[in-house]
Amino acid sequence: MAKVYRIHPGMGFARVGPSRQGYFLAGEAPGAAPIDIDATGNEAPFAGYKDASKIMRRQGARFRVYEYDKDAATGRLTLLREITAAEADIEWSVSLTSSKAAGKEMVSAAGPDGKRTIVPGTQDRNQPPQGFTRADLIASVDLKVKGKNAGPAPGAEPMGKFLNKDLFLGEARTDAAGRLVVLAGRGDAASWTTPPTVIPQYLNNPTWHDDIADGSVDATITFAGQTPVNAEGAWVFMAPPDFAPDVQPVTTLLDIAEQASSVPLPAPLTYPQDIEPILQRAAALYYVSIQSVWATMNKHMANLPNLGDNSAAAAANRKKVRTALLLAETQMSDFSLTDRQKKILDAWVAGTFQSQADGGRPVPTAAEALDRASLGHCVGGGFFPGIEAGTVLRQPTIYSELGRLKRGSFTDHDGSVHALVPGLISSRMACPWQADFVECERNWWPAQRPDITGRTAAGAPIEKWHRGIVVNDDTQDPRSHKNMVEHFAQLGVIVKSGAGFAEVGRDPALPTTP
Repeated sequence: MAKVYRIHPGMGFARVGPSRQGYFLAGEAPGAAPIDIDATGNEAPFAGYKDASKIMRRQGARFRVYEYDKDAATGRLTLLREITAAEADIEWSVSLTSSKAAGKEMVSAAGPDGKRTIVPGTQDRNQPPQGFTRADLIASVDLKVKGKNAGPAPGAEPMGKFLNKDLFLGEARTDAAGRLVVLAGRGDAASWTTPPTVIPQYLNNPTWHDDIADGSVDATITFAGQTPVNAEGAWVFMAPPDFAPDVQPVTTLLDIAEQASSVPLPAPLTYPQDIEPILQRAAALYYVSIQSVWATMNKHMANLPNLGDNSAAAAANRKKVRTALLLAETQMSDFSLTDRQKKILDAWVAGTFQSQADGGRPVPTAAEALDRASLGHCVGGGFFPGIEAGTVLRQPTIYSELGRLKRGSFTDHDGSVHALVPGLISSRMACPWQADFVECERNWWPAQRPDITGRTAAGAPIEKWHRGIVVNDDTQDPRSHKNMVEHFAQLGVIVKSGAGFAEVGRDPALPTTP
Protein backbone atom coordinates (compact mmCIF):
# COMPACT_ATOMS: atom_id res chain seq x y z
CA MET A 1 0.00 0.00 0.00
CA ALA A 2 1.11 3.55 -0.72
CA LYS A 3 1.46 6.15 1.99
CA VAL A 4 -0.42 9.42 1.59
CA TYR A 5 -0.53 12.47 3.85
CA ARG A 6 -3.44 14.78 4.56
CA ILE A 7 -3.95 17.95 6.59
CA HIS A 8 -6.78 18.04 9.14
CA PRO A 9 -9.08 19.72 9.77
CA GLY A 10 -9.82 20.10 6.08
CA MET A 11 -11.53 23.40 6.86
CA GLY A 12 -10.21 25.45 9.80
CA PHE A 13 -11.57 28.66 11.28
CA ALA A 14 -9.54 31.38 12.96
CA ARG A 15 -11.24 34.36 14.61
CA VAL A 16 -10.12 37.97 14.85
CA GLY A 17 -9.33 39.87 18.04
CA PRO A 18 -7.24 42.93 18.91
CA SER A 19 -5.64 41.52 22.07
CA ARG A 20 -1.88 40.93 22.08
CA GLN A 21 -2.11 38.63 25.12
CA GLY A 22 -1.81 35.16 23.62
CA TYR A 23 -4.46 33.19 21.82
CA PHE A 24 -6.63 30.12 22.31
CA LEU A 25 -8.00 27.22 20.30
CA ALA A 26 -11.60 26.08 20.16
CA GLY A 27 -12.21 22.54 21.34
CA GLU A 28 -10.82 20.09 18.80
CA ALA A 29 -13.39 17.34 19.38
CA PRO A 30 -17.17 17.68 19.57
CA GLY A 31 -17.99 19.11 22.98
CA ALA A 32 -14.35 19.67 23.98
CA ALA A 33 -13.36 22.77 25.94
CA PRO A 34 -11.10 25.48 24.50
CA ILE A 35 -7.38 25.47 25.30
CA ASP A 36 -4.51 27.93 25.31
CA ILE A 37 -1.13 27.50 23.66
CA ASP A 38 1.55 28.97 25.88
CA ALA A 39 4.79 30.74 24.98
CA THR A 40 6.61 27.40 24.69
CA GLY A 41 4.07 26.05 22.21
CA ASN A 42 2.48 23.63 24.66
CA GLU A 43 -1.15 23.25 25.60
CA ALA A 44 -2.12 25.16 28.73
CA PRO A 45 -5.32 25.71 30.72
CA PHE A 46 -7.77 28.01 28.98
CA ALA A 47 -7.14 31.60 30.11
CA GLY A 48 -10.42 33.02 28.82
CA TYR A 49 -11.86 34.69 25.77
CA LYS A 50 -10.81 38.11 27.01
CA ASP A 51 -7.45 39.42 28.20
CA ALA A 52 -6.80 41.30 31.43
CA SER A 53 -8.02 44.50 29.78
CA LYS A 54 -11.33 42.85 28.75
CA ILE A 55 -10.36 42.87 25.05
CA MET A 56 -11.14 39.92 22.77
CA ARG A 57 -8.31 37.44 22.23
CA ARG A 58 -7.77 35.70 18.92
CA GLN A 59 -8.91 32.14 18.32
CA GLY A 60 -6.38 30.17 16.33
CA ALA A 61 -6.98 27.32 13.89
CA ARG A 62 -4.61 24.39 14.46
CA PHE A 63 -3.76 21.97 11.64
CA ARG A 64 -2.12 18.56 11.79
CA VAL A 65 -0.67 16.11 9.27
CA TYR A 66 -1.90 12.51 9.26
CA GLU A 67 -0.41 9.51 7.47
CA TYR A 68 -2.67 7.02 5.67
CA ASP A 69 -2.31 3.77 3.81
CA LYS A 70 -4.02 3.94 0.41
CA ASP A 71 -5.27 0.72 -1.14
CA ALA A 72 -4.18 0.78 -4.80
CA ALA A 73 -7.19 -1.21 -5.97
CA THR A 74 -10.01 0.54 -4.09
CA GLY A 75 -8.50 3.88 -3.17
CA ARG A 76 -9.61 3.31 0.41
CA LEU A 77 -7.62 5.18 3.04
CA THR A 78 -6.69 3.73 6.42
CA LEU A 79 -5.48 6.16 9.06
CA LEU A 80 -2.12 5.15 10.53
CA ARG A 81 -0.81 7.98 12.68
CA GLU A 82 -0.26 11.68 13.12
CA ILE A 83 3.05 13.01 11.82
CA THR A 84 4.70 15.64 14.01
CA ALA A 85 8.12 17.25 14.14
CA ALA A 86 9.32 14.19 16.06
CA GLU A 87 8.91 12.02 12.94
CA ALA A 88 9.69 14.39 10.07
CA ASP A 89 10.45 17.94 9.03
CA ILE A 90 7.19 19.70 8.18
CA GLU A 91 7.20 22.96 6.24
CA TRP A 92 3.85 24.71 6.30
CA SER A 93 2.65 27.20 3.67
CA VAL A 94 -0.42 29.43 4.02
CA SER A 95 -1.73 31.80 1.35
CA LEU A 96 -4.26 34.38 2.58
CA THR A 97 -6.19 36.93 0.54
CA SER A 98 -8.65 39.62 1.56
CA SER A 99 -10.58 40.85 -1.48
CA LYS A 100 -14.00 42.07 -0.35
CA ALA A 101 -13.39 45.63 -1.52
CA ALA A 102 -12.40 44.42 -5.00
CA GLY A 103 -15.26 41.96 -5.30
CA LYS A 104 -18.73 42.12 -6.74
CA GLU A 105 -21.58 43.90 -5.04
CA MET A 106 -23.52 41.25 -3.17
CA VAL A 107 -27.25 40.98 -3.87
CA SER A 108 -30.29 39.03 -2.74
CA ALA A 109 -31.37 35.98 -4.76
CA ALA A 110 -33.42 32.83 -4.33
CA GLY A 111 -31.51 30.04 -2.63
CA PRO A 112 -31.80 26.29 -3.31
CA ASP A 113 -34.19 25.94 -0.37
CA GLY A 114 -36.52 28.67 -1.66
CA LYS A 115 -35.26 31.16 0.92
CA ARG A 116 -33.45 34.35 -0.01
CA THR A 117 -29.69 34.25 0.13
CA ILE A 118 -26.82 36.55 -0.82
CA VAL A 119 -24.84 35.97 -4.03
CA PRO A 120 -22.48 38.03 -6.20
CA GLY A 121 -24.18 40.54 -8.48
CA THR A 122 -22.91 42.06 -11.71
CA GLN A 123 -21.67 45.42 -10.37
CA ASP A 124 -18.36 46.00 -8.62
CA ARG A 125 -18.46 46.90 -4.95
CA ASN A 126 -15.99 49.74 -5.46
CA GLN A 127 -14.09 51.75 -7.99
CA PRO A 128 -10.48 52.19 -6.86
CA PRO A 129 -9.44 55.70 -5.84
CA GLN A 130 -7.56 57.81 -8.35
CA GLY A 131 -4.07 56.52 -9.02
CA PHE A 132 -4.85 52.92 -8.05
CA THR A 133 -6.10 49.84 -9.86
CA ARG A 134 -8.56 47.14 -8.80
CA ALA A 135 -5.58 44.93 -7.89
CA ASP A 136 -4.68 47.48 -5.22
CA LEU A 137 -7.97 46.65 -3.47
CA ILE A 138 -6.76 43.09 -2.88
CA ALA A 139 -4.40 42.29 -0.01
CA SER A 140 -2.52 38.98 0.02
CA VAL A 141 0.20 37.40 2.08
CA ASP A 142 2.12 34.12 1.81
CA LEU A 143 3.21 32.64 5.13
CA LYS A 144 5.76 29.89 5.73
CA VAL A 145 6.82 28.26 8.97
CA LYS A 146 8.57 25.05 10.03
CA GLY A 147 10.01 23.43 13.11
CA LYS A 148 8.80 23.49 16.67
CA ASN A 149 7.36 26.55 18.38
CA ALA A 150 8.25 28.78 15.45
CA GLY A 151 6.70 31.96 14.14
CA PRO A 152 7.31 35.64 13.57
CA ALA A 153 8.55 37.90 16.34
CA PRO A 154 6.01 40.49 17.56
CA GLY A 155 6.01 43.37 15.12
CA ALA A 156 7.69 41.31 12.40
CA GLU A 157 4.61 39.57 11.03
CA PRO A 158 4.37 39.58 7.22
CA MET A 159 1.89 42.13 5.90
CA GLY A 160 -0.43 42.35 2.96
CA LYS A 161 -0.84 45.61 1.06
CA PHE A 162 -4.14 47.44 0.59
CA LEU A 163 -3.91 50.65 -1.45
CA ASN A 164 -0.17 50.46 -0.82
CA LYS A 165 -0.60 50.44 2.97
CA ASP A 166 0.16 47.55 5.29
CA LEU A 167 -2.79 45.33 6.21
CA PHE A 168 -2.26 42.58 8.76
CA LEU A 169 -4.21 39.50 7.62
CA GLY A 170 -2.87 36.94 10.06
CA GLU A 171 0.16 34.86 10.93
CA ALA A 172 1.42 31.29 10.90
CA ARG A 173 3.02 29.67 13.95
CA THR A 174 3.84 26.15 15.11
CA ASP A 175 3.29 24.53 18.47
CA ALA A 176 5.75 22.39 20.42
CA ALA A 177 5.01 19.39 18.17
CA GLY A 178 5.40 21.30 14.91
CA ARG A 179 1.65 21.51 14.21
CA LEU A 180 0.50 24.63 12.39
CA VAL A 181 -1.52 27.34 14.12
CA VAL A 182 -3.01 30.02 11.88
CA LEU A 183 -4.02 33.23 13.61
CA ALA A 184 -6.36 35.81 12.11
CA GLY A 185 -5.99 39.57 12.00
CA ARG A 186 -7.09 42.05 14.65
CA GLY A 187 -10.60 42.73 13.34
CA ASP A 188 -9.59 45.99 11.68
CA ALA A 189 -11.91 47.76 9.27
CA ALA A 190 -11.54 51.17 7.66
CA SER A 191 -12.61 53.53 4.89
CA TRP A 192 -9.98 54.94 2.56
CA THR A 193 -11.62 58.36 2.53
CA THR A 194 -10.97 61.22 4.95
CA PRO A 195 -13.21 61.65 6.82
CA PRO A 196 -14.41 58.03 6.66
CA THR A 197 -17.50 57.34 4.58
CA VAL A 198 -20.52 56.46 6.70
CA ILE A 199 -21.55 52.79 6.82
CA PRO A 200 -25.14 52.95 5.53
CA GLN A 201 -26.02 49.25 5.33
CA TYR A 202 -25.09 45.78 6.51
CA LEU A 203 -23.68 44.37 3.26
CA ASN A 204 -22.06 46.68 0.70
CA ASN A 205 -20.40 49.85 1.94
CA PRO A 206 -18.32 51.80 -0.60
CA THR A 207 -14.72 52.66 0.33
CA TRP A 208 -14.69 50.22 3.24
CA HIS A 209 -12.53 47.15 3.68
CA ASP A 210 -11.63 44.79 6.53
CA ASP A 211 -9.03 42.16 7.37
CA ILE A 212 -11.23 39.09 6.89
CA ALA A 213 -9.49 36.63 4.54
CA ASP A 214 -9.38 32.99 3.53
CA GLY A 215 -6.92 30.77 1.75
CA SER A 216 -4.98 27.56 1.30
CA VAL A 217 -3.00 25.56 3.84
CA ASP A 218 -0.30 23.20 2.55
CA ALA A 219 2.52 21.16 3.99
CA THR A 220 5.66 19.46 2.70
CA ILE A 221 6.85 16.49 4.78
CA THR A 222 10.45 15.28 4.70
CA PHE A 223 11.46 12.07 6.45
CA ALA A 224 15.17 11.58 7.08
CA GLY A 225 16.87 10.31 3.93
CA GLN A 226 13.70 10.43 1.85
CA THR A 227 12.32 12.63 -0.91
CA PRO A 228 9.91 15.33 0.34
CA VAL A 229 6.20 14.60 -0.13
CA ASN A 230 3.26 16.99 -0.20
CA ALA A 231 0.21 16.58 1.98
CA GLU A 232 -3.30 17.00 0.64
CA GLY A 233 -4.11 20.57 1.53
CA ALA A 234 -6.72 22.29 3.69
CA TRP A 235 -8.42 25.68 3.73
CA VAL A 236 -8.50 28.32 6.46
CA PHE A 237 -11.16 30.98 7.03
CA MET A 238 -10.78 34.18 9.04
CA ALA A 239 -13.99 35.00 10.87
CA PRO A 240 -15.56 37.32 13.44
CA PRO A 241 -15.41 36.29 17.10
CA ASP A 242 -17.90 33.82 18.51
CA PHE A 243 -19.56 35.72 21.36
CA ALA A 244 -21.65 32.73 22.54
CA PRO A 245 -19.16 29.87 22.27
CA ASP A 246 -21.07 27.48 24.55
CA VAL A 247 -24.12 27.59 22.25
CA GLN A 248 -24.17 25.80 18.89
CA PRO A 249 -26.31 26.77 15.90
CA VAL A 250 -29.20 24.41 15.21
CA THR A 251 -27.83 24.18 11.65
CA THR A 252 -24.05 24.18 11.54
CA LEU A 253 -21.59 24.27 8.68
CA LEU A 254 -21.18 20.55 9.31
CA ASP A 255 -24.87 20.13 8.47
CA ILE A 256 -24.37 22.19 5.31
CA ALA A 257 -21.33 20.11 4.29
CA GLU A 258 -23.15 16.84 4.97
CA GLN A 259 -26.05 18.01 2.79
CA ALA A 260 -23.78 19.19 -0.02
CA SER A 261 -21.70 16.00 0.14
CA SER A 262 -24.82 13.77 0.10
CA VAL A 263 -23.80 11.99 3.28
CA PRO A 264 -26.33 9.18 3.76
CA LEU A 265 -28.40 9.00 6.91
CA PRO A 266 -27.11 6.54 9.50
CA ALA A 267 -28.87 3.20 9.62
CA PRO A 268 -30.37 2.90 12.08
CA LEU A 269 -31.09 6.48 13.11
CA THR A 270 -30.94 6.83 16.87
CA TYR A 271 -32.40 9.37 19.25
CA PRO A 272 -29.25 10.10 21.30
CA GLN A 273 -26.85 10.20 18.34
CA ASP A 274 -28.85 11.83 15.54
CA ILE A 275 -32.05 13.45 16.79
CA GLU A 276 -31.52 14.73 20.31
CA PRO A 277 -28.45 16.84 19.37
CA ILE A 278 -30.55 18.88 16.91
CA LEU A 279 -33.27 19.40 19.51
CA GLN A 280 -30.87 20.31 22.29
CA ARG A 281 -29.07 22.86 20.12
CA ALA A 282 -32.41 24.48 19.34
CA ALA A 283 -33.41 24.50 23.01
CA ALA A 284 -30.13 26.14 24.06
CA LEU A 285 -30.67 29.10 21.71
CA TYR A 286 -33.34 30.25 24.16
CA TYR A 287 -30.59 31.47 26.49
CA VAL A 288 -29.16 33.93 23.97
CA SER A 289 -32.15 34.82 21.77
CA ILE A 290 -35.39 36.78 22.08
CA GLN A 291 -37.21 34.69 19.45
CA SER A 292 -40.19 32.80 20.86
CA VAL A 293 -39.48 29.60 18.89
CA TRP A 294 -36.43 28.86 21.03
CA ALA A 295 -38.39 29.48 24.25
CA THR A 296 -40.95 26.94 23.08
CA MET A 297 -38.23 24.44 22.19
CA ASN A 298 -36.58 24.89 25.58
CA LYS A 299 -39.89 24.35 27.35
CA HIS A 300 -40.71 21.26 25.31
CA MET A 301 -37.31 19.68 25.91
CA ALA A 302 -37.63 20.29 29.65
CA ASN A 303 -41.22 19.16 30.07
CA LEU A 304 -42.40 16.77 27.35
CA PRO A 305 -41.78 13.13 28.27
CA ASN A 306 -40.73 10.19 26.13
CA LEU A 307 -39.18 12.13 23.24
CA GLY A 308 -36.76 9.25 22.75
CA ASP A 309 -39.60 6.70 22.71
CA ASN A 310 -40.34 5.39 19.21
CA SER A 311 -43.77 4.07 20.10
CA ALA A 312 -47.05 5.33 18.66
CA ALA A 313 -48.04 6.50 22.15
CA ALA A 314 -45.22 9.08 22.11
CA ALA A 315 -45.87 10.25 18.52
CA ALA A 316 -47.96 13.28 19.54
CA ASN A 317 -45.13 14.73 21.63
CA ARG A 318 -42.58 14.06 18.92
CA LYS A 319 -44.76 15.84 16.37
CA LYS A 320 -45.32 18.79 18.71
CA VAL A 321 -41.59 19.36 19.06
CA ARG A 322 -40.90 19.06 15.33
CA THR A 323 -43.71 21.53 14.58
CA ALA A 324 -42.20 23.99 17.05
CA LEU A 325 -38.75 23.66 15.54
CA LEU A 326 -40.03 24.23 12.01
CA LEU A 327 -41.37 27.60 13.18
CA ALA A 328 -37.76 28.72 13.06
CA GLU A 329 -38.15 28.85 9.30
CA THR A 330 -40.70 31.64 9.70
CA GLN A 331 -39.24 33.45 12.70
CA MET A 332 -35.59 33.43 11.54
CA SER A 333 -35.46 35.41 8.31
CA ASP A 334 -34.48 33.39 5.25
CA PHE A 335 -33.43 30.35 7.26
CA SER A 336 -34.18 26.72 6.48
CA LEU A 337 -33.08 23.50 8.06
CA THR A 338 -31.23 21.30 5.59
CA ASP A 339 -33.18 18.61 3.78
CA ARG A 340 -31.04 16.07 5.60
CA GLN A 341 -32.03 17.50 8.98
CA LYS A 342 -35.69 17.46 7.96
CA LYS A 343 -35.45 13.81 6.93
CA ILE A 344 -34.02 13.00 10.35
CA LEU A 345 -36.90 14.83 12.04
CA ASP A 346 -39.46 13.18 9.77
CA ALA A 347 -38.12 9.73 10.62
CA TRP A 348 -38.23 10.65 14.30
CA VAL A 349 -41.90 11.70 14.11
CA ALA A 350 -42.72 8.54 12.15
CA GLY A 351 -41.07 6.42 14.84
CA THR A 352 -38.53 4.91 12.44
CA PHE A 353 -35.60 5.35 14.77
CA GLN A 354 -33.87 3.49 17.57
CA SER A 355 -34.32 4.78 21.11
CA GLN A 356 -30.87 3.67 22.24
CA ALA A 357 -27.49 4.57 20.82
CA ASP A 358 -26.07 2.31 18.13
CA GLY A 359 -23.05 0.75 19.79
CA GLY A 360 -21.87 -0.71 16.50
CA ARG A 361 -21.65 2.60 14.69
CA PRO A 362 -18.10 3.36 13.51
CA VAL A 363 -16.30 5.84 15.74
CA PRO A 364 -14.80 8.80 13.85
CA THR A 365 -11.03 8.70 13.58
CA ALA A 366 -8.98 11.41 15.27
CA ALA A 367 -8.67 13.15 11.90
CA GLU A 368 -12.41 12.94 11.19
CA ALA A 369 -13.18 14.26 14.67
CA LEU A 370 -11.08 17.36 13.93
CA ASP A 371 -13.01 17.95 10.70
CA ARG A 372 -16.37 17.60 12.40
CA ALA A 373 -15.53 19.69 15.43
CA SER A 374 -14.20 22.53 13.29
CA LEU A 375 -17.35 22.76 11.16
CA GLY A 376 -19.65 22.12 14.11
CA HIS A 377 -18.69 25.41 15.75
CA CYS A 378 -19.83 27.48 12.74
CA VAL A 379 -23.17 28.88 11.53
CA GLY A 380 -24.83 27.11 8.59
CA GLY A 381 -27.43 29.54 7.24
CA GLY A 382 -29.40 31.60 6.84
CA PHE A 383 -26.76 32.76 4.44
CA PHE A 384 -27.73 36.40 4.34
CA PRO A 385 -24.78 36.55 3.84
CA GLY A 386 -23.54 34.39 6.76
CA ILE A 387 -20.93 34.73 9.48
CA GLU A 388 -17.93 32.49 8.85
CA ALA A 389 -18.82 31.71 5.22
CA GLY A 390 -21.77 32.03 2.87
CA THR A 391 -24.02 30.18 0.48
CA VAL A 392 -21.12 29.06 -1.73
CA LEU A 393 -20.56 26.25 0.77
CA ARG A 394 -23.89 24.77 -0.33
CA GLN A 395 -22.40 23.94 -3.72
CA PRO A 396 -21.63 20.21 -3.96
CA THR A 397 -18.85 20.74 -6.49
CA ILE A 398 -16.80 22.89 -4.10
CA TYR A 399 -16.05 19.81 -1.95
CA SER A 400 -13.62 17.01 -2.68
CA GLU A 401 -15.15 15.13 0.27
CA LEU A 402 -16.95 15.92 3.50
CA GLY A 403 -15.18 18.85 5.16
CA ARG A 404 -12.55 19.44 2.49
CA LEU A 405 -12.66 21.92 -0.37
CA LYS A 406 -11.61 20.89 -3.86
CA ARG A 407 -8.53 22.55 -5.27
CA GLY A 408 -9.41 23.65 -8.78
CA SER A 409 -12.76 24.75 -10.17
CA PHE A 410 -16.31 24.46 -8.88
CA THR A 411 -19.74 25.23 -10.29
CA ASP A 412 -21.49 28.16 -8.63
CA HIS A 413 -25.19 28.72 -7.87
CA ASP A 414 -25.84 30.13 -11.34
CA GLY A 415 -23.95 27.48 -13.29
CA SER A 416 -20.84 29.61 -13.74
CA VAL A 417 -17.49 27.95 -13.13
CA HIS A 418 -14.90 29.53 -10.85
CA ALA A 419 -11.44 28.60 -9.67
CA LEU A 420 -11.24 28.28 -5.90
CA VAL A 421 -8.58 30.83 -5.08
CA PRO A 422 -7.62 32.45 -1.77
CA GLY A 423 -10.03 35.25 -0.91
CA LEU A 424 -12.95 34.03 -3.03
CA ILE A 425 -15.10 32.80 -0.15
CA SER A 426 -14.54 35.74 2.17
CA SER A 427 -15.03 38.23 -0.69
CA ARG A 428 -18.73 37.33 -0.66
CA MET A 429 -19.28 38.33 2.96
CA ALA A 430 -20.49 41.65 4.40
CA CYS A 431 -18.05 44.55 4.19
CA PRO A 432 -17.18 45.46 6.85
CA TRP A 433 -18.32 42.41 8.83
CA GLN A 434 -19.16 44.56 11.85
CA ALA A 435 -22.10 46.21 10.05
CA ASP A 436 -23.74 42.84 9.41
CA PHE A 437 -22.98 41.81 12.98
CA VAL A 438 -24.99 44.78 14.27
CA GLU A 439 -28.00 43.96 12.12
CA CYS A 440 -27.96 40.23 12.95
CA GLU A 441 -30.04 40.85 16.06
CA ARG A 442 -33.19 38.75 16.35
CA ASN A 443 -33.42 37.55 12.73
CA TRP A 444 -30.13 35.70 12.54
CA TRP A 445 -27.94 33.41 14.56
CA PRO A 446 -27.62 34.14 18.28
CA ALA A 447 -25.17 31.25 18.65
CA GLN A 448 -22.45 33.65 17.44
CA ARG A 449 -24.05 37.07 17.82
CA PRO A 450 -26.31 36.89 20.91
CA ASP A 451 -29.39 39.06 21.36
CA ILE A 452 -29.18 39.07 25.14
CA THR A 453 -26.61 38.46 27.86
CA GLY A 454 -28.00 35.08 28.83
CA ARG A 455 -30.83 33.96 31.08
CA THR A 456 -30.98 32.67 34.62
CA ALA A 457 -32.08 29.13 35.31
CA ALA A 458 -35.60 30.51 35.86
CA GLY A 459 -35.51 31.95 32.36
CA ALA A 460 -35.39 35.66 33.08
CA PRO A 461 -33.54 37.57 30.33
CA ILE A 462 -30.87 39.94 31.51
CA GLU A 463 -29.83 42.76 29.17
CA LYS A 464 -29.31 43.48 25.49
CA TRP A 465 -25.92 42.14 24.48
CA HIS A 466 -25.21 45.08 22.17
CA ARG A 467 -25.91 47.81 24.74
CA GLY A 468 -23.42 50.63 24.37
CA ILE A 469 -23.08 49.89 20.64
CA VAL A 470 -26.51 50.32 19.07
CA VAL A 471 -27.83 53.88 19.00
CA ASN A 472 -31.44 54.31 20.17
CA ASP A 473 -31.89 50.53 19.75
CA ASP A 474 -31.67 51.04 15.96
CA THR A 475 -29.42 48.39 14.45
CA GLN A 476 -29.63 50.06 11.02
CA ASP A 477 -28.33 53.42 12.22
CA PRO A 478 -24.94 54.05 10.55
CA ARG A 479 -23.67 55.21 13.94
CA SER A 480 -24.43 51.73 15.30
CA HIS A 481 -22.34 50.21 12.51
CA LYS A 482 -19.47 52.56 13.29
CA ASN A 483 -19.66 51.75 16.99
CA MET A 484 -19.35 48.03 16.27
CA VAL A 485 -16.27 48.67 14.11
CA GLU A 486 -14.63 50.56 16.93
CA HIS A 487 -15.79 48.64 20.01
CA PHE A 488 -16.69 45.02 19.11
CA ALA A 489 -13.78 43.61 21.10
CA GLN A 490 -15.11 45.18 24.31
CA LEU A 491 -18.45 43.38 24.21
CA GLY A 492 -19.15 40.50 26.59
CA VAL A 493 -19.04 36.78 25.91
CA ILE A 494 -22.03 34.62 26.87
CA VAL A 495 -21.02 31.36 28.55
CA LYS A 496 -22.63 28.51 30.45
CA SER A 497 -23.26 29.48 34.06
CA GLY A 498 -24.89 26.91 36.32
CA ALA A 499 -28.24 25.98 34.82
CA GLY A 500 -28.29 29.10 32.66
CA PHE A 501 -25.99 31.39 30.70
CA ALA A 502 -24.34 34.65 31.71
CA GLU A 503 -22.13 37.39 30.30
CA VAL A 504 -18.43 37.54 31.14
CA GLY A 505 -15.57 39.79 30.12
CA ARG A 506 -17.47 42.91 29.08
CA ASP A 507 -15.17 45.92 29.23
CA PRO A 508 -16.49 48.20 32.00
CA ALA A 509 -15.23 51.15 29.95
CA LEU A 510 -17.88 50.41 27.33
CA PRO A 511 -20.88 52.57 28.22
CA THR A 512 -24.30 51.11 28.80
CA THR A 513 -25.82 53.43 26.18
CA PRO A 514 -24.07 55.14 23.25
